[in-house]
Amino acid sequence: MAYRAFQRRFPGFSYEKIGEATENPFEGTPNDIPMAALSRTIEIDLREMLEETKLPEAVKPVNNILM
Repeated sequence: MAYRAFQRRFPGFSYEKIGEATENPFEGTPNDIPMAALSRTIEIDLREMLEETKLPEAVKPVNNILM
């Protein structure tokens, strides 16, 4: 009986935790969108299209996390 109650409540609890973790994708946590890397990549691409030679370095991951 307790197992069935767990089965019914577990999905709702899981969805709530996932929602809390992804609520604000711009906080700068490891699961967020890497805005600095995206904007730097766009900047590099645009400068290459303009045939500029002095390009900024791409953002490098820190501890395998790209910010």
